[in-house]
Amino acid sequence: IPRRIGCESGDVPLEQQERFRALLALGRIMALAVFHEQPLPISFSPILCKHLLRVPVGMGDVRQLDPEFYNLRVARVLKPHGVDEITVALGEPLTFLSAASETCLEPQELKPGGAQVAVTDENKTEYVQLLCEAYLCGGIRREIQCLLQGFWEVLPPEVLEPSELRPRELSMLLSGVMILDATEWR
Repeated sequence: IPRRIGCESGDVPLEQQERFRALLALGRIMALAVFHEQPLPISFSPILCKHLLRVPVGMGDVRQLDPEFYNLRVARVLKPHGVDEITVALGEPLTFLSAASETCLEPQELKPGGAQVAVTDENKTEYVQLLCEAYLCGGIRREIQCLLQGFWEVLPPEVLEPSELRPRELSMLLSGVMILDATEWR
């Protein structure tokens, strides 16, 4: 689950407040679709389905979504002596900062004080997990939280957990299963 950032108004501009309200509503609609077994005519990311079920996102999701980022930023750190090689290439220690992305142009601290915490062989697994979570959720945490809040208002996580529903199954409940008729295509 992305780190919590509320979707309450506060100092948020009116345009963003409207977007947050729309995401709350979308989350509610998604939950109602599951509850009433009425699939929606759109598909949802497996990563979003993981968030809805409180399943952690991580390296496997990044590998599937962006193999290039995974190979350059994750696999290189995890290989033996990878942290040392990256430190030499950078000319300075690798620290707990996120990678710039489309949704978050400036690197952000992956944890409090992360800009001063060097990545070592002992903490590289923590670094990679935080890096992957930031890459997948970084610039849209508030939006994800609003959508989750709306979904969970209708279908609380405590109701979903006993069903042992998996993200792929939730995706099918949300979007249905596309049935293609070969004769219609001819």
